[in-house]
Amino acid sequence: MIARAAILAAIGLSVALTGCASSQRNIASDARLPPPGFSGRVSVVDGRTLMFPEHGRTVQLMNIDTCELPQWAVVQSSSGSSPVPCGAKAKAWLTRTVGAQSVECLGTGYTQSGQVLANCTVRGRDVALEMLRVGLAVIDTPRPLRTEYFSVQSEAVAKRYGIWGTFVLDMDEWRRRAEDQTPTRQPIADYNLLADRHRDVTPPMFESRNLPKVTGK
Repeated sequence: MIARAAILAAIGLSVALTGCASSQRNIASDARLPPPGFSGRVSVVDGRTLMFPEHGRTVQLMNIDTCELPQWAVVQSSSGSSPVPCGAKAKAWLTRTVGAQSVECLGTGYTQSGQVLANCTVRGRDVALEMLRVGLAVIDTPRPLRTEYFSVQSEAVAKRYGIWGTFVLDMDEWRRRAEDQTPTRQPIADYNLLADRHRDVTPPMFESRNLPKVTGK
């Protein structure tokens, strides 16, 4: 398990992030099957997964994690709470970024399920780095491919870009606790998970420790 708190402490953030055994954190590498590389157009599966139709393979962006597709975040203001579809926003951003351009992915390892972990670029731009820059992803390892990931994430946190301006449940905790993970999941379900959360992800979380549970739709 990788402690996210250690990651952000290294860049001077007082954010309690703790991780656990997600598919990306436990890389089951196989010396007999070196990670392949792929190049070409892609379709976007979710905020960190790309499909290469020509090869019939998917790759997962290495070093980052994003909200799952059905996951919601919450924006709290003086006028009340508003739901934010953080998983859908991550996918939409990734879809716009890659568009119809050729994507270059260099395999670096495998997830526990055998999916290729890869560093992917579009016109020379590191896709994972750019997701961190706009605040739609979080660093998922204490030793990312590029140390620049830390400074880019730190700036996004300071400016409260993307998820850093919301209340959002730790992605691994969401995967464990969300009983309904279908596309029709309603915001109220994540609002209640946030009210009874075990881990903090973003700075605004410290301002919402006493969020009450709500009922109704």
